[in-house]
Formats: sequence, structure tokens, C-alpha cells
Amino acid sequence: MSSWDVAMEEEIQLSQETSAQISEADKRRTESTDAGVASEEGGARGCTVPRTWWAGLLKAAGNGCGLPDIQPPARSLNIVSGCTGCSAESFVLQAFGYDFQLHSISERSNAYRDFLLENHGDRLLHVFGDVKSQLEASDARPCLTCAAKNIVCNESEFAGEVHLMVAGSPCDPYSVMRQKRFHEDSVMRHRDYSTMFSSVLRMIAKYLPFITILEQLLGFDQKFDAASPETPYQRPAATADTL
Repeated sequence: MSSWDVAMEEEIQLSQETSAQISEADKRRTESTDAGVASEEGGARGCTVPRTWWAGLLKAAGNGCGLPDIQPPARSLNIVSGCTGCSAESFVLQAFGYDFQLHSISERSNAYRDFLLENHGDRLLHVFGDVKSQLEASDARPCLTCAAKNIVCNESEFAGEVHLMVAGSPCDPYSVMRQKRFHEDSVMRHRDYSTMFSSVLRMIAKYLPFITILEQLLGFDQKFDAASPETPYQRPAATADTL
């Protein structure tokens, strides 16, 4: 069986698992209106949040593991987001009724940045076009938000006060949906391959977050190519030694 056949079988299996999860979520879904309904906890600001199907599924999974219901903290959380795909974590926190502030985010897509501004504009402080700009922020190199307002960019003043940082390296090199994903040197020759965890480690050193979550897709822990015994997942240890 070729590596491509193996990849296709894995995708089919994941698709079936996702369908099963959605069916389970539908069983647990509660009715809601378009405007949303009050969360069970009410949220730190007493806001209304939609009862999304995946939020209900996450709660059910936690309860099944013996975890108590999620109780949003009394204080507002400071969040840093590094190219995580439209700051998906922001919508998770919102769905569970958390009060938070997006201290600093980076997003390469103009459309995604506009989407975030529409949904979280009152929470967004500093917006960057990429992680590199986020790491190099200063008065001389302000974020997009401060530059547009022509004000001093104090983005770095929150170091040590960041409660949660979520970051990820580019997904495209590792995606099993790429036709040449398992061809020899296909991953290493991808233009985004050099952007790896070195930037994430520098972000941790800069913001000193209490909690850090790193996200990547499933292809990240699969072999570089059909003949390689190594996976991209094994690379960060070597990267850390060079910093």
C-alpha cells in the first residue's frame, strides 16, 4: 500500500470519527435563539453567549472524565494569539462565558483580521500581520492598530501578565491533503517550513505566559516522507538547542 493510500485511509477514518462526534453533539444540543441565550454560569460580564454544539460536547467530555463544570474566573484574562487561524481560541472562551482581553494577536489574512475586528473589536488591543512583527513590536515598529491610530504602541508592557498564549506554526507543509505531502523533501522544501517553533519559543520568552498551548494539524506527527523515519514533531528539540 502506498503512502498516499495510507493518508487517504486516515482521512476517511477521521471523517467518520468527526461525523460520529457531531451526531453525539446533536443529541446533547439545547435549543437557542439567533441572539443567543444566557450561559449557565452567566459569564464574568453577564453577557449572553450561544450554546454552540461543540461547547456542549466539550462539557460532556469533561464531565465524562470526572472534571467539574467549567466556572469562568472572576477576573478578566489577558490572551496572546500567534497565527492560530482567526484566533479560534477567542470564540471558545466566548462560548464558555469567559471575560477576556486580546492583548496581542497576529494574523496574516486581511479577511480574518477584519472578521476578528467585527467579532472582538472591543477586546482587541494590538493586531499584527505576522508573528515576526509581533515579536519585534516597539514604538518604532508599532502594531497595525496603533499605527492606524497614530499612538504609542505599548504592546510589550504586558510581559508576565499574559494568562494564556496560543500559537502555531504554519500548517501547509504538513497537511496530508497536499498531493505531494509524502514525496521526498516535499516538507523541507516548502516555503513555510523554516517558520517553525523557534518563533514560538521566542514568543514564550517575550510574554512569559502562565499557560501556553501550541496547535498543529495531524500531519505534523507523520513522517517527513515515505522513506524517512523522522517526523516534523521530533524537530522542536533540535530547534531549542540552537536558541
